[in-house]
Amino acid sequence: MRALAMVAEVTRERSGGAIVSLIDQLNRHGDPYVAELLGTLVHAAATPLFEIMSRWATTGELEDLHGEFFIEEIRADGSPLAALSWSDQFVLRPERVPTCITEALAQRIYNLGRSVGFIRRFGDRPKWALKDNGNAVDIVYCDGIKLEGTIDRLAQAIHKRLVRVVLDQHRVVDHLRAAKDYLLMGQGDFVQSLMDLVFVELSRPAADISRHHLTSLLDSAIRSSTAQYDLQPCVQRLQVRLLQSSPADVGWDVFTLDYRTDDAPLSLLFPSEIRTAYLQIFRFMFRLKRIEHCLSDTWIRHNTDAARLATLPELARLFHRGSCAIT
Repeated sequence: MRALAMVAEVTRERSGGAIVSLIDQLNRHGDPYVAELLGTLVHAAATPLFEIMSRWATTGELEDLHGEFFIEEIRADGSPLAALSWSDQFVLRPERVPTCITEALAQRIYNLGRSVGFIRRFGDRPKWALKDNGNAVDIVYCDGIKLEGTIDRLAQAIHKRLVRVVLDQHRVVDHLRAAKDYLLMGQGDFVQSLMDLVFVELSRPAADISRHHLTSLLDSAIRSSTAQYDLQPCVQRLQVRLLQSSPADVGWDVFTLDYRTDDAPLSLLFPSEIRTAYLQIFRFMFRLKRIEHCLSDTWIRHNTDAARLATLPELARLFHRGSCAIT
């Protein structure tokens, strides 16, 4: 009775993982009878928590009516925030993690449920759950080593399905390759064709630049290069963007290409900071390409003029005399 009274006292204002942690600490008792009693109590206290965990890790659904689980759904006015992206709807609460679960393991459990949620939301089977794939595993209260083994088995099956959704269904590798070819200038003939077509237009004041006209030039660059043979769903995401300009700007200051990834799930895989980095790299490399274009054009004109002078021997003698006079 003394042990039960102690448990009631220390857990009076606690809930969820905190109760499990406190009873688990008290369970380290030398008296076998007390240890057995407290072991039964900690198992009973942990069972609801582990049922929530099992449902979260296998279906991506969170049913925590009393806010006891260490993963929380962000809510406002009693309903999920529609304005939040899918990746921001859940948050890990480290202070609620019971002592029998390490911080690293809690993070893995958090990621498992989010992965299943991603599969169900963006995959071809909205009701997909781990048990449907012949990998049903119930998470029950046990020691840390056994729990980690269970989570490992779950992770292998979930990540296998996640890779299939991301790579096969949404063709993420194709989009990465397209971003590399168009924004990081991996496809040289397309970049050269684009430079030749927009060079004169971008030398004009920014206020006189038409996005519609630049878009037509972009289409011409695609048709005149090997980009026309690329996957059309990827090519169609390429678009012209004009940045905000000041009165002194010219087209080179405001022009950039953009690879549109504003629809889910690409918007989750290519967040705004990643897109911004791609655009910054493109603008820097396109300016270098402009310098290369100018130097190449100057070199061609120089060689042309030199060839013309070679056909006028009397003019060449005058240049020679002038050179001798200067020296």
